[in-house]
Amino acid sequence: MLEQLAPGHVEMVRDLLIDVLMPDQVRALADVLGEVSRRMAAGPGESRAAADETACSGAGAGAGAGADVGAEAAADLRA
Repeated sequence: MLEQLAPGHVEMVRDLLIDVLMPDQVRALADVLGEVSRRMAAGPGESRAAADETACSGAGAGAGAGADVGAEAAADLRA
């Protein structure tokens, strides 16, 4: 979908960001994107704990809907 809305954007991000990172750096980026996603889902003024509680459904630390979103975004860019 993004490729349709902004032709060339995915390729440019892949070239400038993803392709220069080591696998552990891509995983770290996915963690960061997951945290951002959790905070956005929690809404303005929500604490990190509230965001984690909302996103996490009994899984270990770092797992939750937001982490999945971040991981999927990073995987899409690597593909």
